[in-house]
Amino acid sequence: MMTQSYYTTDQVRELVRKEISTALREERLDIPTIPLVANQVLLLVNRPDVTAKDLENIIKHDPKLAARVVRIANSPVFAGTVKVTTIQRAIVTIGLRSLQETVFSIVMGDKIFKSKTFAKLMTRLWEHALATAFLAREIARLKGLDSEYAFLCGILHDIGKPILLNTLEELRRKKPDRFFYSDELVDEILMDYHEAVGGLVSASWNFPDLLKGAIRHHHEYHEAGAVQSMAHLTHVADLFAHAIGRGSYNGEKGVSVMTAKPVFELNMFPNEVKELMMTAPGRVNKVIAEVQ
Repeated sequence: MMTQSYYTTDQVRELVRKEISTALREERLDIPTIPLVANQVLLLVNRPDVTAKDLENIIKHDPKLAARVVRIANSPVFAGTVKVTTIQRAIVTIGLRSLQETVFSIVMGDKIFKSKTFAKLMTRLWEHALATAFLAREIARLKGLDSEYAFLCGILHDIGKPILLNTLEELRRKKPDRFFYSDELVDEILMDYHEAVGGLVSASWNFPDLLKGAIRHHHEYHEAGAVQSMAHLTHVADLFAHAIGRGSYNGEKGVSVMTAKPVFELNMFPNEVKELMMTAPGRVNKVIAEVQ
């Protein structure tokens, strides 16, 4: 009786690269629809006339989301002397801008950053996204940069990676008895393709140019054209996230931000870098705990 042989690592690499490259070239990658609530919140971000009522109208139609928002408002980070029991009060307690970011984060984490095959790595990706978002917002405030989109750029900068993991999962499903991925190969695929895949996602989801540029060029920020400053900020926040131990790969390597050229180019002073490296880990932990 003949037995099926396993694919070698090189064979898997060749097959996967061919499949992803072809899907990118032909723009037929399986990209999910942007979650409705996330899209509704995104549309509110740059509206100068946005009100608490606008956000309340989005949240109240999702009972599970509403319950989580109220729970967050009662967490030690925000809790006051009066217990929060309504969405309206939660908005007042957390703040309109912060709650927009929190709601967007919750929905993206629940709907997009999910995988059965790569559950542990997907969690790492999600926590890296949250860390980068927090750091992008903090650095923007610190350096007087545009902070309106900083948090969203951080959350979404690696949006290509969960899509890639889902693609790998689907390929694995087609050959369940012979097809295995090493951690090194998964890291390689994520590293090599995530910006290109992220570019397709941002186009499919009709993101504004600022988000598209940060997603597509956060590593090669000098190529981001008119949105270079936001792509640069996102890249630096990404570096800091890796530096504080919130990386996005199976095989993480240490990153030094103190001497990193992109950090220097952003005019961050050594005392600012040291301060952020000291305070960020604890504050990032709180951000992650809030949305879980």
